[in-house]
Formats: sequence, structure tokens, C-alpha cells
Amino acid sequence: MNRRTVPHFYYIQPLSEDWTGSSLEGDDTAPGGTASVRFQALDHWALGARYQSKVDLKLTGEINHALDASAEITLPSSFTAGLANTSIKNLTLELNVVWTEWSVYDELAVKTAAGTQSAPKDWDDVWSIRAGGEYALGEQLALRAGYVWDESPVPGTTRAPELPGSNRQMVTGGVGWANGRLGVDAAYAHLWAKTVDMGSIYPLEGKFKTATHVVSLSASYAF
Repeated sequence: MNRRTVPHFYYIQPLSEDWTGSSLEGDDTAPGGTASVRFQALDHWALGARYQSKVDLKLTGEINHALDASAEITLPSSFTAGLANTSIKNLTLELNVVWTEWSVYDELAVKTAAGTQSAPKDWDDVWSIRAGGEYALGEQLALRAGYVWDESPVPGTTRAPELPGSNRQMVTGGVGWANGRLGVDAAYAHLWAKTVDMGSIYPLEGKFKTATHVVSLSASYAF
């Protein structure tokens, strides 16, 4: 709390501004599974599929490092289908379609000694489309580019500031260099999202607009 005193004519009137906020930290370990398959259909065509199971987490931790709290959250299952083509020399093209079962996230309920605080979420199952390519410039250097379209699982009614989801797109570009066991990769990505309004169940008004630039550099060494 910040307290401020302001002179007003012949007397002092205290004014107070309450800035409230909280942070919840928790952890858990839970089992999950992944299964995948790849099929070389023709000389230059390959098909692939991958399934990721959902994971049920029972988080335990603290709110503001002071109050014990717990929450149950389910991470969604997903299914990915992919197609790759190498018909053009030195060029690999890929297309992936991903379905994610975000409908398992229907509410966020945090339990404490004082009771349970619950916020409705009602997320939806969503689709994502990802396309990319890699062109090899010799044996050591490769150029990469990609595009992603992500459907947002967050419905307009429950959209909140902590995760103001909306449909988003991303373009990427990168370069990779490899020499024996050593590899170096650099990439750039630009992400932007549709401008959306605050969820209608909240007593606040506002709009959310997202734009992100990401630059990455990594090195690897195979033993």
C-alpha cells in the first residue's frame, strides 16, 4: 500500500492508493506419454503423426510466498499430422497440422486455508497450421523459413489480462551451420495477434494487441 498526503486549503486530507496483486508459484511431477510414427510413402514424400497425452497436475505452492495454496490443472492432449517433401534438390518442405484439446481447461480454482477462489476459463479445442522449409547451401550451411497460424483457445467471454489470447500468426527465418559434431543456429521470429477486447464477464473495458520479436542463437555439440 502506498499512502499519500495532499494539502487542501486549511487541512490535510490523506489519500490512499491500493495496488493489489498476487503471484502463485507451485510445482508437481506427473506422468504423460508420447507416441509417434513416420512413413516413407514415396521417394520424395514422407508422412508423420504424433500424439501427446494430457497431463494432470496437482500443484502445491504459495501465494506471494506467504499463503499455502494448491490448484489442479490439466495440460491438454494434442495430435499432430505432418507431410514432408524433398522433390527439389537440397530443399525440404514441411506442412504440419496440430489439434490441441484445450477444452480440458474449464476453470482455474486455487485452494487456500481461507477457501477456494475460482475463475471460469471455458477454453476451446483449437487447430494450428505450420509450414516451413530448409534449403541446404552445401554440406555445412542451411537456410530456413517458416510460417505459423495459431487459433486461440480463449473465448471472448473469459479473456483476461493474464493471458489475453487471440488468433496469432508468426513468420520465422534462420540459418544453421554444422561442422562435424559442432552446430550453430540463429533465428528470428515475428509474432502478431489480432486486436481483441477484454472478456465480457469482467467489469473492466480494454483492448489487447500483441506483437513480439524474438531473436535466438544456439550452439550444440554431439558427443
